[in-house]
Amino acid sequence: YPAVPYNAGKVPSDLVNQRAQNRAKKIGFIYAVRFRSGPIGVSFDNMLSTGTKVERVFPGLQAHDSDIQVGDYLIAINSHNTTSLSARASLKIMQDLPWPRVLVFEMRATDQPENMKIQTEKELERRAGNMTFLYPPTLTGNIPMLFSSWTPLPSFSLSLSLS
Repeated sequence: YPAVPYNAGKVPSDLVNQRAQNRAKKIGFIYAVRFRSGPIGVSFDNMLSTGTKVERVFPGLQAHDSDIQVGDYLIAINSHNTTSLSARASLKIMQDLPWPRVLVFEMRATDQPENMKIQTEKELERRAGNMTFLYPPTLTGNIPMLFSSWTPLPSFSLSLSLS
């Protein structure tokens, strides 16, 4: 995360220019904003199950004055990683923390090369698996899971002969 967050509403002018250029070129970047009190002036997309994406920035409030843009992702609140959390989970963390709060946002690069998209799909296939629960009987069934970093074991066969 950025070493030094800037105070809400006080974006250094060099950062504003650099961000505008990066946004125009669709180059991703990360930035941190310190909010001393509320309201922050941002709402998040509740339809995403993973990731906290800015859905709306309210004019005249701190988020608007801090150059937070629709489409940016909230990736941390103070020292809490929210990269894969839903908006609801991120808001719960935010409500439980005292002021001031440092929110870290990411503007994600939007132009991925086609081969990168294919690699991402293959990575998801490689990480996917099923787990079968057998006990207690009420939970029996297959449940799809996504592992954070999973490498399949080399295949081998085992044969037993009972005589």
